[in-house]
Amino acid sequence: MRAICSEYLSTHPAPDDDGVAEAALSPGEGADEPLREFLEEQYEQWASLGRPAPVAAPEGVSGPADVRALCEHLVRLARMRDSWNEVFGHVAMVVCAIRGWEYLGFASFAHYCEERLGMGERTVAQRVALERKLYDLPTLREAMREGRISYEKARLIARHADQRTVAEWISHAEGLTCVELRDALQDQEEAQMCARNQYRAWLSPSVAGLLLLTIAAVRKADGRRLSPGECYAKACAHFIEVWKPVLRAGKKSLSRRVLKRDRGRCQVPVCSKAGAHSHHIEYRSAGGADEEANLIGLCAPHHLRGVHMGRVRVRHESPGRLRWELGVGEGGAPRRVFVRPARG
Repeated sequence: MRAICSEYLSTHPAPDDDGVAEAALSPGEGADEPLREFLEEQYEQWASLGRPAPVAAPEGVSGPADVRALCEHLVRLARMRDSWNEVFGHVAMVVCAIRGWEYLGFASFAHYCEERLGMGERTVAQRVALERKLYDLPTLREAMREGRISYEKARLIARHADQRTVAEWISHAEGLTCVELRDALQDQEEAQMCARNQYRAWLSPSVAGLLLLTIAAVRKADGRRLSPGECYAKACAHFIEVWKPVLRAGKKSLSRRVLKRDRGRCQVPVCSKAGAHSHHIEYRSAGGADEEANLIGLCAPHHLRGVHMGRVRVRHESPGRLRWELGVGEGGAPRRVFVRPARG
């Protein structure tokens, strides 16, 4: 949405006399400089404080037993992080509700997050949004506390589920990776978008302001007071018209069709990297065909260092299903096995 609106506004300026720009945009650049300078002066007083002693790095890993112990320790830390995220989200929600940053002398919530928390506004806002949603979906909070789903899975479910569907999605998420859950939720959302004539979305203040400016610019260019949906549709049409020539013309190659089918992402169940390589599930040297059903999109590391170095194996389990074996060791036994539906 940001790209579409920015493209339209680059050639269709919004009117200056309707107050849209002033109402939609955040304070201008430099508006918070006096407060920043004041805070920097306060921080300089901390220079006399003693520095904490450095923490020694752990000894090098010497064997498989140490690797497993480190893995178990990381799992414990991840669970602690999930608990911390819940507490952090609750406290941040309270600060937002009372506009606490104003009492502390900060120019904005973003300024407070950056200076005091050392975090981006979007990161904190995501935790606040999840905490608010958890009050409406207590089943989701309970599943998080029981360790059935991770914080990231809960965040994905909270964006798409309601009280009628949350239990079903929690059960579904327990057998999926975060990447697979995101794909499943996006598939459902796309189907719902095609079935309805209205769509609601939460926008950040900056994107919402950009959208308001675009609506005003479209109405000015068209000379009529179009609905917001009609305005956005015209902005989308303009974006397509401008960028369509940039796309490659002609018939798409087999490899490009495969990567498009796989949404441009690596299909290894635990990976979310971009899929840049098309891999033959059954090797051509073993009689594998050059057809979409025998090709799958993989990222470069999983393709070159995983599959072709024997650490990752993939094969057809049954019609329409793939068997993934990850972490294949010297004895040939994998550490993890996934059986997943094949795309296409």
